[in-house]
Amino acid sequence: MSLVVDASVVIKWFVDEPLHENARQILTSREELHAPDLLISEIGNIAWKKIMRGEIEGTHAQSIVSSLHDLPITLHPSVELIDRALQIASAIKHPVYDCLYLVCAETLGSRLVTADEKFKRVLAGSTLSIICRNLGDRYDITLSAETIESLIALLKRAKSTWEKLEGSDVALHLDTPAFIRIKNAIQELSEAERTDLVALGSLGTGSVGRDWPLAQRNARGDLLPDNANDLIDLISQSTQIEAGWQKFQELAKAESKKK
Repeated sequence: MSLVVDASVVIKWFVDEPLHENARQILTSREELHAPDLLISEIGNIAWKKIMRGEIEGTHAQSIVSSLHDLPITLHPSVELIDRALQIASAIKHPVYDCLYLVCAETLGSRLVTADEKFKRVLAGSTLSIICRNLGDRYDITLSAETIESLIALLKRAKSTWEKLEGSDVALHLDTPAFIRIKNAIQELSEAERTDLVALGSLGTGSVGRDWPLAQRNARGDLLPDNANDLIDLISQSTQIEAGWQKFQELAKAESKKK
């Protein structure tokens, strides 16, 4: 699984400020990290601003920019992202440089993590908001509510069909229209979306308590769209996934009230 990180996240790796620990968790995670090459100049500029504001010493700023040589991030040429970035920037009326990170995530089929709340607010309501999450969001999910409820309905229908065929050859189950529909639906999901679907099942069983990030970490790679056994397991967990979705909504609502 990969993530795109912007300068608002990366700077927190080096400076102890709000959400510093959240940012460090991304740095030490198993995710492959990506960013447009614009990141380098943006971090340098942020370091300079912090010197000018008296927030850090010059030696600290120099240490930050020196560390850029060894960042565990794959950098992508901005020139390859600029055309689409300009289209998005014009549509949402927001500067191109932030949109470069968004396009990087879109191109990779990944997600952008940002600590820029203004950018996240600008994206609210946009179809692109699903591929961008705020660094401070504990309960964040790639799947839309509509998609989750549609998948749950398909899973429950497949499970009901299979119960009627109990004792039959497995091949008969795989040929049912209900199974074929859920297989096609899962194949259309991104890796991150499949991960979150499995994570909902873990949340529903209570095996991870209320720890949604742990459920997501544990679920990575557990659902291969072309693996019949994985799909069979998913169908059998339809009740747990539905319970997990209800629990997720309750947890997210409670968390939003704290803000």
